[in-house]
Amino acid sequence: MNNKPANEVRVLAVEDDPGDFGLIKVYLHQAGYGVNTAQDNLTWATTLSEAKILAEKCVPDIILLDLNLPDSTGLATVITIRSILPEVPIIVLSGNDNKDIAIAALNEGAQDYLVKGHYEHDALGKAVLHALVRTNLESRLRLFEIALNSASNSIVITDTDAHIQWVNPAFTQLTGFTLEDSIGQKPNELVSSGKQSQQFYQAMWETILAGSSWQGEVINRRKSGEHYHEELSIAPVMDHHNKITNFVAIKQDISSRKEIEDALLESEERYHMIFDTAIDGLLLTCPDGGIITANPSACAMFQRTEAELRQLGRAGIVDTTDPRLTEALEVRKKTGRFFGELTFIRKDGTRFPGELSTSVFSDREGNVRTSMAIRDISERKAVEEKLLSSEASLRALLDNAPYLIWLKDKNRRFVNVNKAFLYAAGCASMDEVIGKTDYDLWPEDIATKYRTDDAEVMSTRKQMLIEELTMHRGVIGLAETFKSPITDIKGNLLGTTGFSQDITDRKKAEEQIQHLAHYDALTDLPNRTLFSDRLQQALSIAKRDKERMALMFIDLDKFKPINDELGHHVGDLVLKEAAKRMQDCVRASDTVARIGGDEFVVLLPTVEGHQDAMLVAEKIRASLNQPFVLVGKSLNISSSTGIVICPEHGTDETQLVKNADIAMYHAKINGRNNVMLYQPEMELGKQG
Repeated sequence: MNNKPANEVRVLAVEDDPGDFGLIKVYLHQAGYGVNTAQDNLTWATTLSEAKILAEKCVPDIILLDLNLPDSTGLATVITIRSILPEVPIIVLSGNDNKDIAIAALNEGAQDYLVKGHYEHDALGKAVLHALVRTNLESRLRLFEIALNSASNSIVITDTDAHIQWVNPAFTQLTGFTLEDSIGQKPNELVSSGKQSQQFYQAMWETILAGSSWQGEVINRRKSGEHYHEELSIAPVMDHHNKITNFVAIKQDISSRKEIEDALLESEERYHMIFDTAIDGLLLTCPDGGIITANPSACAMFQRTEAELRQLGRAGIVDTTDPRLTEALEVRKKTGRFFGELTFIRKDGTRFPGELSTSVFSDREGNVRTSMAIRDISERKAVEEKLLSSEASLRALLDNAPYLIWLKDKNRRFVNVNKAFLYAAGCASMDEVIGKTDYDLWPEDIATKYRTDDAEVMSTRKQMLIEELTMHRGVIGLAETFKSPITDIKGNLLGTTGFSQDITDRKKAEEQIQHLAHYDALTDLPNRTLFSDRLQQALSIAKRDKERMALMFIDLDKFKPINDELGHHVGDLVLKEAAKRMQDCVRASDTVARIGGDEFVVLLPTVEGHQDAMLVAEKIRASLNQPFVLVGKSLNISSSTGIVICPEHGTDETQLVKNADIAMYHAKINGRNNVMLYQPEMELGKQG
């Protein structure tokens, strides 16, 4: 923007005729332009190229331009100089008085068009002045336009009939209506939401038509149909005669603010609702201990009205003899908060235990306040005392039980155990167990088994009886364990409980009894019962697989004299050694059993034929023929053996046992120390 005095205005004259330039110079000097006491502000260029060079060195404030130059003619001269210096005003000085050319030059950006020889010195001076003024005004208008278009608030300009003449981009962004959509429309029709009454608009128009500004809030409608809150300011524009020519409205979207305000209002309403309906006694106090307000629960709790509580103050409801009060005040002073138990006093003088939560804060005005929430815990304390008594009884019951007893939560962490459990785990106190898992107490394989069982109990919601490995003071053993799910009164799963007792000794006794029931006490060979069971299994397999099996009866020869002459203890040693020798002669899958005093049986579950059985029997006979060196003596015995083959000699136990006994009988009557395979005719011989 150029507001220089006339003698400081820099003029560039582009004229190839020296005579015309001389006349221009005289006219300008007479009007006060182009002259300065320090330097000449009139610059002369005879060509367009020279004008460009001079302009680059010093930008002029105005250009006097001849259209016809040695290097440019006509409108091209205006266009070229305009492209070089777009912001500098141009006055065309031409010898051509063609009106069309003049209009064309003005359309290309020239400020004025003077015909040489047809203007006086004052005309040139006025033209320069007017060009500079117009340029200044245009510059200011551009600045205003930029400012209005850049404004964050939407701006609307209307005529006196409320028809829109112009809106800025912010209006389009706010409403969705473009400048083209808006021009000629009325705002109350374009963006009206219908939320405001006619009386509202009537009051607004009365204000602005009276020449005053109006401000208020409205709910308007975007092009999309969405409603929004708007803060609106409308001002009338007056001419020199104080007549209204336009209205300017400045709009600001306050939807977010209104949402916040509504949320705050709702929050305050919710606060009052919570405050008034809270079960706990709520008090708001000031630093000196005065009570500002109290909710109905506090009034009921202390048996006083709110006015009485305000008059009484904080000191009148707290038992000052409570030794915990000093610590509570110190904690609140240091941290601004306190949570704990204190004793309070009712109007009738009775004291009651209360749970107190306090917090120091500043309100909107910066005043320090303290909130107090008090809960009467008299009933809870009574229940806690009963629970403590009950828990002591339960603890005594648990700790005197001979079983390991425990409780776990849903995450398989221990929450309670008895003394027997602590002792078995090698722990000195509950602190070493509570919160821990099985992996913290037992070897990984045992812990994994325990967790698997817990998972099954919780998933099935059924009790389990388990015999499992356990560890007692670091020693692995067996335990019988009952595991059950724990649920609350609504059936929600809380965890598991378990009762366990060590059954290692019992299992050993059971195994020993089981062993004695099936094995010979002297030789530790299978007895008649176990042998019969294995024979039945072998018969079933042979029948299924269509295989042969063999059974042999063995009776020791010369055993009775040893028993009679040397005593039963020597006879027992002979039987043990004989049993060992027979076992050494058979396969691991074969069975040697003792079924009587000196009677043994051998079961071969699979054989190819009677030759296999005969080989085993001969091997046994030869082994038993070897001397028995016992108690310093060398003793000799022999054996008589009878053999049967299934299915040739029978397919059931009774028949096979009978025939094997017959074959053994024939081995004895045929000289003893003999092995004989059953033949059908033997049965006739035994009967005879």
